[in-house]
Amino acid sequence: MGAFALTAQLLPLLERTPNSRVVNVSSVSHFYTFGMLDPTDLSFKEPGRNYDTFLSHNVSKLAALLFTYELSRRLKASSRGSVMAVACHPGLTTTHTKDSSVSVKSRLYEMLATDSATGSLSLIYACVDSSVKSGSYIGPGGWFGARGMPGKATSSLRSNSRDLQHRLWDETEKLTGVAFLSHQVLRGNSKRTSSK
Repeated sequence: MGAFALTAQLLPLLERTPNSRVVNVSSVSHFYTFGMLDPTDLSFKEPGRNYDTFLSHNVSKLAALLFTYELSRRLKASSRGSVMAVACHPGLTTTHTKDSSVSVKSRLYEMLATDSATGSLSLIYACVDSSVKSGSYIGPGGWFGARGMPGKATSSLRSNSRDLQHRLWDETEKLTGVAFLSHQVLRGNSKRTSSK
């Protein structure tokens, strides 16, 4: 919601800035939400939907993609098509805070992960590479996007659900009290489709 409200406030400046981009950072963890992203219950308050740190992190990364794809479509459908919306992820990077204990899980992570400098390449690529198009998802090109040089990444089926993108956008407008690139812009330009 913070990224949504900030983007709304910055949009006039972005429009006046040539080649401007909104770049949202997601994660490969967005694949593992187990259907827990419910636009009508983003605070996990409904019965049976207990807050979980791991799941809420993953849900937030899925939400970043949904927001990016919807923002890109709305920008293209409006007079603000020169502003791009792009998403990226760093792969597995060794940026986590370490504690004094060493577990098998952390050792495995260290073996699969890359250093933070290499992980940042996807973010830089998404911000400045001239080949990147609005609506792109950028990440490392290695096994399951864990590490490697940046390029086009593949996101989950749920992240590509236009119905879920619309619903999250509408609910975020309600919760933040911030409305921009109104839904009327899209009428006749895209159909609501659902993919689970």
